[in-house]
Amino acid sequence: MKTILPLGFALLCAAMPAAAEDAGEISLTGAEATARAIGFALDEAPPQASSALAAAQAAIAASGHAVCEGGTGRLVALDAPDGVTQVYRLSMPADDTAVFAGGHLRVRVAADGSASEVERIGASCQLIDWDPADPDIDLGVAYLQRPGADRPDPVDLWLSSRIPFAVGVVTPPFVWPLIGGMATSRVEADPDMIEAMTGAE
Repeated sequence: MKTILPLGFALLCAAMPAAAEDAGEISLTGAEATARAIGFALDEAPPQASSALAAAQAAIAASGHAVCEGGTGRLVALDAPDGVTQVYRLSMPADDTAVFAGGHLRVRVAADGSASEVERIGASCQLIDWDPADPDIDLGVAYLQRPGADRPDPVDLWLSSRIPFAVGVVTPPFVWPLIGGMATSRVEADPDMIEAMTGAE
C-alpha cells in the first residue's frame, strides 16, 4: 500500500529543512551505482554458478531467513575490484506493480571464499503496490523504516527506481527523500512526525 499526501513528497521536503551537517558529508553516489547494477543484473540471466555464489547461498540457508510470503528469491552477484563479491537475495512479488519493503538479504564473499554474516535489509515484508492507472499515483509516498541505519541502502535506492512515486527512507531522526532511484539530502523530523509518517508505535 502507499500513503497519499495532498502535495506528495514535495510537501514533506518543504516542511523540514535539511540538516546543516549534510552538505557534502554523506555521499550516496556509490549506493546509487550499486542500485543501478542490481537493476541491470535482474534484467539479465541468473548469475552463473561460482564458488562465491555457492558460499553465499550456504550462508543464506544457514541463516534461516525466508523469502517474503508469496514472493520468490532472486539472486544477484556483483563483483568488486577488491575481489569481494556482493550477493543479494531479493524478495520479489509475483506482480510487477509491487515490491516488498524488506526481506532482502546481502552476503559479502571474500576472494578466499569466506562469507560474511548475512545482512537483512528491511525487517518488514510489507507489500508496497500501486495501480498504474491511478491518476494520483505521483502524489503517493512510501516509507521504508530502517532503524539503526545512517543512510539508505543500495537496495532502498533500487526499490525507489521501481516505485512510481516518492520514497522516504526513515533512519531516525532523519528521513531521506528518494525519487526514481536517486537520493537528495536527508531532512530532519521529530519523533511525532516520524510516527505520523510511518505509523510506528
